Amino acid sequence: MKIRSKLILGFVVILFLVVSQGIAIGVLFSAKLEENMLDSTKTVVATFIKTQASQHLSEDLFKEQDYEKVKTVFSVYFKEIDTEDIIKIVVWDRDSRIIFSDDPSIVGKIIPNNGEYLEALEGEIEAEIKPPEKPENVNEKGYKQLLEMYVPITFEGSSKTAGVIETYMKLDATNERIKKAQTDLWGLILVMTSLLIICSSVLAFFFIHFLSNRITQLKHELDEIGKGNLGYRADTKMDDEFREVRETINSMAEKLQKSTMSIDDLNKIVAEKTLGQENKNKELVETLDELYTLRIHLQKDMELGKVIEENSKIKERLDSLKKQDEKAGKN
Repeated sequence: MKIRSKLILGFVVILFLVVSQGIAIGVLFSAKLEENMLDSTKTVVATFIKTQASQHLSEDLFKEQDYEKVKTVFSVYFKEIDTEDIIKIVVWDRDSRIIFSDDPSIVGKIIPNNGEYLEALEGEIEAEIKPPEKPENVNEKGYKQLLEMYVPITFEGSSKTAGVIETYMKLDATNERIKKAQTDLWGLILVMTSLLIICSSVLAFFFIHFLSNRITQLKHELDEIGKGNLGYRADTKMDDEFREVRETINSMAEKLQKSTMSIDDLNKIVAEKTLGQENKNKELVETLDELYTLRIHLQKDMELGKVIEENSKIKERLDSLKKQDEKAGKN
């Protein structure tokens, strides 16, 4: 696989990780957004219920046993807190007794061991989002989700909870707002991720192009030296990440060139020595040939005794030449 292909594959993997991260962040933020909006709704509703209670109710109303006597006051209060989303109200005294409700059939009932009510009686706001599946939710079966809240009611000058107001709130409008906010959030994440991908792609294109060209050029420079062109030098004028590599290549080529020059010089000296020795051998052979020819002539022209004397001189001369040749060979 070529360098460019490897770089592109690496970039695609990085993009995949970026998109995956964007999706994970979107899921996390979407869940957090829903949680925050629901918490905000709970806080607003609880604050609204408490504020209206302090303005229209009194602590004595929660102690009254005559339900008809307090019905009018609680009905006015219910109208004050009644909104399009609040669909039911239940008022509890401190003894687990329901003293008012917009559902008259449950007024006067004592419902013990209601965990949410008991927690609220201790001063905690209890809220739960759930489908209306309890037996007492028979009138709310048509809604997908309900926010059931138990709000403790206290009055100035008293440290005890006077009673608990339970409300049922449909979450259709709240869920629509959450859905819209989540859609806007995903749109924002999509835009940001797209911009990030586009910018990353442009930068990656130029980076891959730059890096690929530099690697290709570096390969060409190495190929030139590999072909035996030890006089070739890589370009070190460019101030980039490959400058140190090129300087190393040039240093290596220079050392190889010096080593090659040393070997060439040595071979030249050996060749010169060999050529000198060959020239001397050639001269010796020529001298011997001349002497042999002279001897033949002398043998014809001179008497036998004189020839022998001349042969002795020739032999001495030959011995002298051989010694010189041996010394030259040793050198």
